Amino acid sequence: MTSRRRLLLVGAAALALTMIVVGTTAEAGRRTRIVETAEGSCFATATRLGDAQRQFRASCPGQPQVDCDRGRDGWTCSDQQIATIIVRDRDRDARTPEAGPDPTAPSQPSDPSTAPERTSTTGGESGPSPQPSSIPSSSAAPPTTGSTPATSTIVRTTPSTTARTETTARPSTTVRPSTTARPPTSARTVTTARPPATSPTAPAPAPAPVGTRDPIEYPFAWNSPWNLPLGSGARYLPADIEPPGWGPGIDEDVLFLDPDAPLRRINRTTVGWERTPTRCGGLVAGVFQFGGDALPVTPGFTTEPTYTNNTPNHAGAFLEPDGRTIRQSQPVHVCSDGRVVTKVDYPDDDIISGDGIRGAHGGSGMSSLGGTLRLHDLEKGEINHALKLTIQAARYLSQNEGGYRWPAWKADSYVNAPPTASCYYGGTNPAVRMGALLALPPDFDTDALDTELGQMLGDALQTYGGYVVDDVCWDKFLIATEWGPQGRVTDEVERRWGIEMQSREKATCTSSTPNCRYARDIGAIVDALHVIDNNTPSTPGGPGTRIAPCAPPFRDGTGAPPAGSVCSR
Repeated sequence: MTSRRRLLLVGAAALALTMIVVGTTAEAGRRTRIVETAEGSCFATATRLGDAQRQFRASCPGQPQVDCDRGRDGWTCSDQQIATIIVRDRDRDARTPEAGPDPTAPSQPSDPSTAPERTSTTGGESGPSPQPSSIPSSSAAPPTTGSTPATSTIVRTTPSTTARTETTARPSTTVRPSTTARPPTSARTVTTARPPATSPTAPAPAPAPVGTRDPIEYPFAWNSPWNLPLGSGARYLPADIEPPGWGPGIDEDVLFLDPDAPLRRINRTTVGWERTPTRCGGLVAGVFQFGGDALPVTPGFTTEPTYTNNTPNHAGAFLEPDGRTIRQSQPVHVCSDGRVVTKVDYPDDDIISGDGIRGAHGGSGMSSLGGTLRLHDLEKGEINHALKLTIQAARYLSQNEGGYRWPAWKADSYVNAPPTASCYYGGTNPAVRMGALLALPPDFDTDALDTELGQMLGDALQTYGGYVVDDVCWDKFLIATEWGPQGRVTDEVERRWGIEMQSREKATCTSSTPNCRYARDIGAIVDALHVIDNNTPSTPGGPGTRIAPCAPPFRDGTGAPPAGSVCSR
C-alpha cells in the first residue's frame, strides 16, 4: 500500500473524504485510474482477493472486515470503508486503434500434435490433465458497507477544452455503449456520493429496458438466466481460479439459425471425443439423429478442416422453420461433402418463451445457444447476456453435491473419477461446481483492461456473469463463441483487432502484440472471478433489483418484463 495514493481521513467517525486530484493520461486514449483510500486501523494487501481476505483474518483477529478494494498493489481488505473513485470517461477519448501482430514477436506453436491429448467423454480440448494444484477454499462472506457515505471531488484536465462541473450519484455497473471512438472530453469536476450498500460497492437500481430485440440475435425470455443482470443483493465469494497456464481459448458452438434454409436430415456418427478417428469417418449410413427429422441447414458451410482444438465440443443448435424452436445436439460437425453429423441429442427449447437452460453442453446439460458470444454482440459493441465458460475440472470443479448446481442439471460422467483418470473433478472450493455463476466484483476496473475485446468481456462478466458449462480437461480458460454459415466470431475478432482468441500466450507475457495484451486481460479477469453463491432458481443472479436494464421486449412488443418484477425500479 505504500505506493498507492492515500487520502487524508477527515473525521474518522464519518469517513468523509474530500480531495482534489489532477490526473494525466497514462497513454494516448486512456485515463489514469485515480484511487483514494482510507484503510482504517487494520488492513491487509495481497495480489488475489481471497489471499487478502485470509491475511486480514489472520493479521486482524476480531476486527470486522468492512470493505475490499483492488488497487495498483493488488487487493486491500480493511476494517473501514475504502473509497475508490474511478474516472470513467463516458464521452470516451478516441482510442488508438490496436496495432497488428508484432512481426518481431515469437510465433505461437500451432501444430496440434504438440498439444496434450484428451480422452474426455464430454468434449472440449484434447490433452492430458496436469496434476491439480491445491486451491484453497474460502467460505468468508463478502464485506458489507453501511457507514456514512464518503464524498470525493476529482478534477481532471485535458487540453484544448473548457472545464465543466458535474455532480452525479455513483453509477451502476454498465456495459460500454459503443465501439465508436469519440472526441476528447472537456475537463470536468465530478462529485460522487457513495451510497450505503449491502454488498461491496453495490450499484444503484437499473433503469427500465429500452428498445426491442430480435429473438434470433437476442433469444429467450426476459427472465432467462442468460438474460438477467446480476441482482443488487448478489453474494460474491472468491472463486480461487488462476490465469490459464496454456492461455485463453474458445469453445465454438455450431449454430444454424436460418429457419428458411433447405431441410436435410442429420447423420449419426459413432465418434465423439476420441482423438484419432474423425467424426466424418464414424458416419453410420442410413442412421439419423432427431428421430430422422429434417432440419434447416444452410448449404456451402463446413467445419472442416479449420475447427479449433483436436476434439472440440461443438454443441450445436438448429432453428426450426417455425422460427422459434431450436433442436440441440453434440458434437455437431459438417463434413467436407456437406453432410452434417452428430452423436447425442439434447432437449429442444423455444427462443421466444423458453428459459434457455437445457441444451447440448455435455458437462452441464446447458444450452447450445444461450450464453454464446455472438457476431451480433460484436456488431453492437456490447454483450447483453451472461457468457458460457469452460474451465479445468481437475483443478477447480468440486464434487460437492454431485459436482453441479443450478442451472446445470448434471455433471460429467467422470465426476467421481480418481485423480489418476485423464479427466476428473478435483476442485477444493465447494461453491465452484458445474453450472456455477462466475462474475467480476463491482469494484473491478474493466476500463483498466488493455483491449476492447477484454473490456467487453469484462463488462459482461461484471454485469451478467458467466456460467461454467463444460470441462476442458487441461489448463485453459474457454469462452463459448458462435460459428456457422452466418460467420465466425473468431474471424471477426481477428479482423477487427488482430486478436487470436485461441492462443498459447500466457498472462505473464510482456509484448505489445494484440495476442499478448488479450492474454493479460483474460488473466486479470480470471484472477478476479467470484462465485455468485446465492444464484438459485428463486433468486437468479442473486436477489434484489437488477444492476443493469433487463432484456427489452421482442420486436412485436411481447416478452417485456412485467411490472413489479426484479427489473422494476
